[in-house]
Amino acid sequence: MSRIITFIKNRQVIFRGSAILSSMTLLSYLVGLVRDRMLAHTFGASTSLDAYKAAFVMPDLLLNIFVERIPHEIIGANEIN
Repeated sequence: MSRIITFIKNRQVIFRGSAILSSMTLLSYLVGLVRDRMLAHTFGASTSLDAYKAAFVMPDLLLNIFVERIPHEIIGANEIN
């Protein structure tokens, strides 16, 4: 009986965590959309906006590698063992 209760509690925690993660991801996309719309409205199709976006290519790539990919690989490797 206690195993069933533990399973149900763990399931609720996982659902709550996934709901928080999903809502924060959606909020991030919405904020990014507002940012892009404001930049497009302010600068239009100009070289200034192109330079601004090009300046974020390398930092965004590093963020994707070190924050998203490497921890995912470490956690994935630990779950297999």
